[in-house]
Amino acid sequence: SLASDLGELIEQGVPPRQVIDAVRALRIELVLTAHPTEITRRTLIHKHAEVGRCLSQLELAGLTERERARLHLRLRELIAQIWFGDDFRRERPTPVDEAKWGFAVVEDSLWRAVPEFMRRLDKTLLDSCGARLPLDVSPVSFVSWMGGDRDGNPNVTATVTTEVMLLSRWQAADLYLADLVQLVEELSMTHCNEALRQRSGQAHEPYRAVLRPLRDLLRHTRAAIEAQLDGEPVPEGEVLHSLEQLWEPLHACYQSLHECGMQIIADGALLDLLRRVRCFGVHLLRHDVRQDSARHTQALAELTTYLGLGDYAAWDEATRRAFLLRELAGRRPLVPPHWQPSAEVREVLDTCAVVAAQPRQALGAYVISMAR
Repeated sequence: SLASDLGELIEQGVPPRQVIDAVRALRIELVLTAHPTEITRRTLIHKHAEVGRCLSQLELAGLTERERARLHLRLRELIAQIWFGDDFRRERPTPVDEAKWGFAVVEDSLWRAVPEFMRRLDKTLLDSCGARLPLDVSPVSFVSWMGGDRDGNPNVTATVTTEVMLLSRWQAADLYLADLVQLVEELSMTHCNEALRQRSGQAHEPYRAVLRPLRDLLRHTRAAIEAQLDGEPVPEGEVLHSLEQLWEPLHACYQSLHECGMQIIADGALLDLLRRVRCFGVHLLRHDVRQDSARHTQALAELTTYLGLGDYAAWDEATRRAFLLRELAGRRPLVPPHWQPSAEVREVLDTCAVVAAQPRQALGAYVISMAR
């Protein structure tokens, strides 16, 4: 366990400060991927989560006979739904279906698991080393290959990658919105520090006044992404595009609650949301893009042939490197604006354009497989 591991380090003479610094520096990336033959239907994931919730409720002491009977009835209902339902898709899932499966895993599991893990880590660090985990530290983050791994799935196109990245942002906004609605409902306190009082415009309920614009921003962001996905005009107005837009108002509320003696409120749902913001960011997951090296060679070979420079595919390694380094160092665009490449090369270029249009925080790695 975390407690025993950290305790053992302290017993072995490792200075607490060294342990604290090591934990703060942790960067653990967990990659979500889905094979088309293994993907579980989202409805089944939901039912499994509901079964788990019912079983947890049954372990509680003090349930009345009526409450216990209701939970048993709900369990039988869920088991019957699973038994008579279809565990497997009749059609091969699309790359977008696979991505939606990944988002369901975040929604039904990881969204709760991350702050729970961070609470355990924070308490263990405090008990073992006498220091808490800073708010802005996130040792765990998530990366996805779903919607970006065109090497493993030829149906993953630039259009698909764009759609998956939009869906990822939509899911993040939707999950944050649910948490914000709860906070706006609950944070009705009137006592705050001067900074929050000024930020709220001297409102009687300053926490609600500060968080309502963020709630509205998330609603508008969700609507704007839905319009993009549907090919409709995007409504005017500001959308969520940076982590700071989420962090600053939430952190201001957190600081005020602590300064005003309401630590138990600050360290509840608000702290969980701050931890989620640092872990999931605006885009929920960072997206890796993977492509076979042969597709890049084909693209450059067509381009150099069109420009009359020779056949890139036939060049030796030294000639290729010299050409690429020279072009990267130059300011002249390499790709002519009116060039009409083959469909395969056009797809490579379109993918690069999609990647270039994304903010850095939305991207993981660009993986070139079978590189020689």
